[in-house]
Amino acid sequence: MWEILKFDIIVKGNDWEGTPKGEFLERSMAEVGARVVYLPYTEHVSSSLLRSKRFGAATTAGTASS
Repeated sequence: MWEILKFDIIVKGNDWEGTPKGEFLERSMAEVGARVVYLPYTEHVSSSLLRSKRFGAATTAGTASS
């Protein structure tokens, strides 16, 4: 995705912070000059459900939930 949009910041819930996937994301983003910003995790909010309502179920297939 970065190759297309060339963003500077990616935002994730702070439930990713300090986890192997969060650390991998931070390293990967640092390699291209982007950084990860963590926002407070919101309980009972499914990002997968939000994406499916916004973009349709086909776009969420195979994506990791955050």
